[in-house]
Amino acid sequence: MAETRRATVQDIPRLMEIRFAVQENRLSDPNSVTGADCEDFIQRGLFRVVEERGRVAGFSAAEDPDGTI
Repeated sequence: MAETRRATVQDIPRLMEIRFAVQENRLSDPNSVTGADCEDFIQRGLFRVVEERGRVAGFSAAEDPDGTI
């Protein structure tokens, strides 16, 4: 069963792995999203992960000022 929780800084390597593996919505510049960016979103409580069988399987992140996901 999948479980949703707030992301932690320990999740960052897996978050980056997932982000760079997507086939849709690929980043034109992979360097435009950094571990520091992820940490900032995590610290502000704007990053959620879905965990299946103890492993992060997906995530969502929100942008606070404009509400984009």
